[in-house]
Amino acid sequence: MERAAAMIALLWMAGGLGGCVSAPERYARDVRDQTYRARLEHEVRAHVYPTACASLLPWAEQHFWEQGFERVSIQLDSLEVTTGWRPRGDSLQERYVVYGRAAGPQACAWQFLRTERAGPAEQELRDVDMEMVLLERIAPAKAREVRLKAQRDADRAYDETRQLIREAQQAE
Repeated sequence: MERAAAMIALLWMAGGLGGCVSAPERYARDVRDQTYRARLEHEVRAHVYPTACASLLPWAEQHFWEQGFERVSIQLDSLEVTTGWRPRGDSLQERYVVYGRAAGPQACAWQFLRTERAGPAEQELRDVDMEMVLLERIAPAKAREVRLKAQRDADRAYDETRQLIREAQQAE
């Protein structure tokens, strides 16, 4: 807590938060939004479905068909769903590979990896947003719980940041 207060005081003195009445509020909202996103990503990445991977993969396959992907296929032996490339914008293409990982006899964790290609350059990213969409579809109660946890943490971070800002302002 002291370290965070010192950091805010330094930012304040350096002009990062001073001079504009809305800057402290904007900073607190940024902390809230970043905390929400980080907590949501953590919870989604850590989620393990209480069912075998083979029964989950068709959900991902169906979702990709609905999203307009072509050449969507399931490889049950490797617990993967892959899509073909599709255009996204003028110069970008994307495709997905979903990896299921057995976390027990009736438990599965998965990750969605999106590969983006622009010319010869490719970049692979984990798509937690897509994982959240499927969590909402497959386990809506768990998705609601994840969102509520993330919101609770974000609200707490916002309140703590506002308190630190008030303390820094009073110390001036």
